[in-house]
Amino acid sequence: MTLTDTTAPMTIRPDTGMPPERHIAMPTQNLGKWSRTDERKLVRPEAYNRHALVRLFVFGGAFLLTAY
Repeated sequence: MTLTDTTAPMTIRPDTGMPPERHIAMPTQNLGKWSRTDERKLVRPEAYNRHALVRLFVFGGAFLLTAY
């Protein structure tokens, strides 16, 4: 399933500076329930801990600057 229609040429109107609207299918999702089978697997599980450390550094640094 693609989100954009690639068959029609995209032209930008010079008076608006925006491309024309494209209507796409937006299926209804139930956000009130969750199932383990719907969970996506990590793309790079080895990088998960590194990202956690980077977040800790950024948010911890912001907290320390705020406290200072």
